[in-house]
Amino acid sequence: MKILLILTALMTATHSAKADIFAGVSASYLNINNPSLEYIKESDKISGFNSITVGNSESYKDVVFTIATNRLLNQPLKSDMILNNAYFVKRESRVVYDSFQVGYKLGSLNPRLKNLIPSFLVANTMSNQKIWFNGKMTEQTNWAYVYGLNLNIFVDEKRFFSMTYILPNKELYLEGGLTVGFNFLF
Repeated sequence: MKILLILTALMTATHSAKADIFAGVSASYLNINNPSLEYIKESDKISGFNSITVGNSESYKDVVFTIATNRLLNQPLKSDMILNNAYFVKRESRVVYDSFQVGYKLGSLNPRLKNLIPSFLVANTMSNQKIWFNGKMTEQTNWAYVYGLNLNIFVDEKRFFSMTYILPNKELYLEGGLTVGFNFLF
């Protein structure tokens, strides 16, 4: 977390003509397999467009460094679940992250690929869930580093799609995931 804050400060302080600030929305599918909780509907694993991502990118030659967060606006995902194969519960979960990506502009290798920037991502992630059972609420918060592979596809100079495959993480009971976003550069 502290490293991401330091990188954010450095990138902002050295903001140049090559740096880009962006904002966008994203939807996620997270394949979570918590042994004590079972989803009633598989569609509850899809977040919809419930958070706004903001970030800053800096290029050095063809290497792109990006920091981003979804802390500013992040709506919880609500679902009905089965606890310990026996009890119906209501659950509200929220995933907040600060991420750092290192990517490469493929256009320097092949002009046909000029709109593509693949990258490796590491995110400091907080997963918070609240469960209501028999009128009582319990809350659990987990912190973990999550890793992923990202691909940015530029539509034009100011808009791009992003797709991220999120690698499994045992601490969060995450078997993998996919995030799709649409972003605007400023």
